[in-house]
Amino acid sequence: KILNAGLPANIEADRRLTQEGRATERIDHEHVVKIYGWGQTTGPQPQPFLALEYLEGVPLSALIGRGKTLPVERLLPIVSQALSALDKAHALDIIHRDIKPDNIFLVTRDGQEDFVKMLDFGIAKLIGAQPHTAVQTARGIVLGTPEYLPPEIALDQGVGPGSDLYALGVIMFEALTGRLPYNADKPMALAEAHCFAPIPRPRDFAPGMSAALERIIVRCLAKQPERRFTSGKEL
Repeated sequence: KILNAGLPANIEADRRLTQEGRATERIDHEHVVKIYGWGQTTGPQPQPFLALEYLEGVPLSALIGRGKTLPVERLLPIVSQALSALDKAHALDIIHRDIKPDNIFLVTRDGQEDFVKMLDFGIAKLIGAQPHTAVQTARGIVLGTPEYLPPEIALDQGVGPGSDLYALGVIMFEALTGRLPYNADKPMALAEAHCFAPIPRPRDFAPGMSAALERIIVRCLAKQPERRFTSGKEL
């Protein structure tokens, strides 16, 4: 994984790449992509790089979205594996901040299909005491993907484990209904919807969904982090 040239200096992409390597190495979980090392490429214009395990498979985004859905019995084991990885990261005070279908990669491992590998801790937020220096995000810069953006990140109010659980709630909504909970043409309008629009009911778009599963998804999508699940294990 090598940085594109010409990225804006204010996002400190080179330091974020190194932070991604260190954070991912610390998590050391079977459902997180393995990091073998990082450094600089050789040549006249050295570029920072990460060396990661080679994965053959597809991102979850290849299976959902644009009207495509997954059966609940296929989706829930995928979500469970992702939550296991996030619980390990959260225990180390590492918040992913960019949970989306592109970053949930599915491979076949030891005969098990849909074996999850979580990708891209490049904009992870390191909270609490850390063994290395964290990259500080300048105020007013929102990092993440608008379709899966937790309200507290949009409002620059800090992050925690519930931020990642919110994004997983959006993914569950999308995977089971075939649509996102909020749609807008511009990122700012999407961010405002995450912050202020009423939470849509999944069963309005997927009538066969159980009431219990709908309650779980709606709780993940609560505007206030304290109203969501407290951990991946609880979810």
